[in-house]
Amino acid sequence: MQKDSSTPASKGVTRPKCSISILMVVAIQTFVVALVVLVVPLLFSVNSTRDSNHVSVQTGKAISASLVEKIQLDASIITAEAVDKYLQFVEDTITNFNLNVQNGLVDPYSVDSVYDQLRVMQQRTRLLDAIFLGLADRTFTIVRTDAIPYRVGLLSNNKTFVNCNLCNLLYPANSTDPMLVKRRTTQNWILRFGVTDFTRPDGIDTTPLDSLALDFAKRPIWIKAVAQDPSNQVVQWADPQLIFNANYTGVTAGLALYTKSKKFIGVFGISLTYMNMAEYVAGYKPTPNSFMFIMTGDGIMLVSSFNETLGNATTSIVKSLVNCTSPALVQISNYFSNLLKPNQTYTSLGPSAHYEIGNMFVQLTVAKRNMIIVNGVLKEDYQGAYDTILSNLEYSLDRKVSEIIGIGVALFVVTMLLGVLFTYLQISRPMYKVASYLKL
Repeated sequence: MQKDSSTPASKGVTRPKCSISILMVVAIQTFVVALVVLVVPLLFSVNSTRDSNHVSVQTGKAISASLVEKIQLDASIITAEAVDKYLQFVEDTITNFNLNVQNGLVDPYSVDSVYDQLRVMQQRTRLLDAIFLGLADRTFTIVRTDAIPYRVGLLSNNKTFVNCNLCNLLYPANSTDPMLVKRRTTQNWILRFGVTDFTRPDGIDTTPLDSLALDFAKRPIWIKAVAQDPSNQVVQWADPQLIFNANYTGVTAGLALYTKSKKFIGVFGISLTYMNMAEYVAGYKPTPNSFMFIMTGDGIMLVSSFNETLGNATTSIVKSLVNCTSPALVQISNYFSNLLKPNQTYTSLGPSAHYEIGNMFVQLTVAKRNMIIVNGVLKEDYQGAYDTILSNLEYSLDRKVSEIIGIGVALFVVTMLLGVLFTYLQISRPMYKVASYLKL
């Protein structure tokens, strides 16, 4: 009887069906491990990088805006100091003349004494466009320096001046000049003469240049000055007016003069233009699109770097901010109007404030005498190149992040493939061979 050569272990042995399942398990395990080890940290890293990038961009813009605010504030402070110094000089000059009268250094009733004092003032500075004294009897002298040749004028009002060298020079009694004869006896007319040299008493050309009709006692500065309490006076400022044939404004400051016994003498004052301030404001160009303007607390425009008429040349009425037509001024005016409450003036926005108005940075500063200094600039002047740099940085960082994501995904795929391959080579394939061998 033939003996069965097959072994008991070989009976009923079939190919294991677990190789594919093991491969799937390993693949899933590899996926989970790669997800935890690579993808999750990568996502956190990407999110942190983008947040950091956003913070960096916003911080850069905030620093840029802060720098602009600092530059604009410094410009306003410098302008405010220059304006205050100029106007304070005017007030001090008027106050000093009053003290000279009080102390007997100037005889307000002597044309020669007054003119000598005015001449000294004129020698010290050319910032004073007109210096004048108007007496209660409506006689006064006036010195002007707003043109070449300079001018000096004297109004006689039928008054006979005794021992007056200037009067005898300008109104010689034996003159037959029709203008001299007429103006010597006509009220409210100043006859003006050219001055070649203020340092010399004989520096006056006695040929009349022109004449000016002016009732001094009806001028606003006279009315404001005499309305004060004589025992508690301060220099008064009239409302600004547009200078004839010029796009800048002027103003008059004055003070009523009294004797020590409180007898009213008249009003001493100085008329000046804001031309020098207008030149400064027009020259304010730290960037191509910078601008500046100065206005009163009520919004009356004094000087502006915009190419816009500041008032009516016929009436000399100065324009307000709300009546300006330049697009930037209209935008600023509307913005300020929304901030103001009823009956508030622009001074309530101070003493200093910085605004982002549309595409502009605007700085408002309240200076002395309720003057409002506003300077601005288009954002692109300061942040144009900076925004480009920040945008390029943001783009560069996003590109790097994308590259990192791509590399991470590639590593993830490679890790998966390698895990599956190693599982197949080290586990699935040997097990298949064992199973095949056992089957045999």
